[in-house]
Amino acid sequence: MLKHDIIMEYVIELLEAEKRQIDRKIKDSGLMKKDMKKAVVELSKVTEIKKALKILKLKTNKHRN
Repeated sequence: MLKHDIIMEYVIELLEAEKRQIDRKIKDSGLMKKDMKKAVVELSKVTEIKKALKILKLKTNKHRN
């Protein structure tokens, strides 16, 4: 495995962990009921992370082929 691939995998893992952490924070704190504005901000972060993950995974798979 190339150094580039290892770094990409690490970044993907970090982003996935961040996404899980934000999701957990929203659910555990009941943010949707307490503060909808804050919940929307947090959910938009999750959306951006999902987009970034999709792009990184596509690039990683493309690079391997």
